[in-house]
Amino acid sequence: MEFDATEIANLIKTKQLSPKEAVMNAFSEIKTKNGQLNAVVSLREEKALEEAKRCVCHGRFS
Repeated sequence: MEFDATEIANLIKTKQLSPKEAVMNAFSEIKTKNGQLNAVVSLREEKALEEAKRCVCHGRFS
């Protein structure tokens, strides 16, 4: 899935994508591409998923 931040926010707002799904998709992309890019040092997977569960879906991009 390749969307920009505002598209992802809209998908979450319209319940077409959950915050957890967005985070999981981001992890998947990172794991696929980071071998070449070496851009991500730490994923914080557990923390990010925990934060996605508590998502407050009203903010700047929502």
